[in-house]
Amino acid sequence: MVVGRLMVRTTYRLTAVLGTLALIAGSAVLIALTPERGVIWASTGSLLLGIGMGLCNTTFIVSIQAAVPWHQRGAATSSCMFLRFVGQALGAATFGAVLNLTILRTDPEAVHTVDQLLDPAQRDGLGGQELVHLTELIAHALHNTYMLAGVLSVIALALALMVPARLSPAQQTLR
Repeated sequence: MVVGRLMVRTTYRLTAVLGTLALIAGSAVLIALTPERGVIWASTGSLLLGIGMGLCNTTFIVSIQAAVPWHQRGAATSSCMFLRFVGQALGAATFGAVLNLTILRTDPEAVHTVDQLLDPAQRDGLGGQELVHLTELIAHALHNTYMLAGVLSVIALALALMVPARLSPAQQTLR
């Protein structure tokens, strides 16, 4: 609701840039995350990422719908949604690959014991030193995924800056 009102008063470019800046800020917060910083820090980074995605998604859907004739809006919207789903699947796979590759390269023996952290009963069976080691290993692997998110956020900003500067819903005519 807020994004729609902002777009009408400003431009697609401004809302997309604000969204990508929120993505960059959220990524930066997560890059700075350490186990000691805790849940509030991680939640703040996630909230900023969610705000950024909401700004960007709404902006791109509305701008795509406004750019095509009325009878093509369904096809344009579904194409955008399909590509978003493909991108999310590729993104999840890529982030998972970075996480797994980091764990594998850092400590190949820990690959199987990392799964034990997810089960409270098995986690209790781990020694204190092993638990600390695995926690640090996962923190390192997550840090690499957050770095990837930061890079992709900067790329998204560059793409958002390519949106025509004066284009807005208020200035487009209905087709």
